[in-house]
Amino acid sequence: MIIIANILPAEVPWIWKDAEPYLQSAVDLSRGEMTIDDIREMCARGMLFLAVAKDLETGEIYGALVSEVRQYTRKKSLSVPYLGGKELQKWRKQLGAFLILGAKNIGADFIEAFGRKGWAGIWDDLVAVRSDTVTTLEL
Repeated sequence: MIIIANILPAEVPWIWKDAEPYLQSAVDLSRGEMTIDDIREMCARGMLFLAVAKDLETGEIYGALVSEVRQYTRKKSLSVPYLGGKELQKWRKQLGAFLILGAKNIGADFIEAFGRKGWAGIWDDLVAVRSDTVTTLEL
């Protein structure tokens, strides 16, 4: 059985070697807003939140995600800027439930996630709305 588990800031150094490869793949596809070292440091300081998808029977790590609370003027979100893993079909329902529970626990109005077009399909059964297209212009 695969679960999604929050990692406390003090536990980040012990789990990082297992989580880093999954997060690095997401960082590599980003626009360079953060390095993997920035993410590790911010998770260890409690500024970002690390979670892993772990098989309880084997101890194998299937993926990792980083989330943060975003307070907008009128609404609050649980934002997922980095998410990576393998065999997502084995743990995507747990991921959805984990994010929904986490968002409700912090009083968020919505969940937002950033990623390639292919990631959008994992939310289809949750009736997620693809509400935005992010366009960037490097300067």
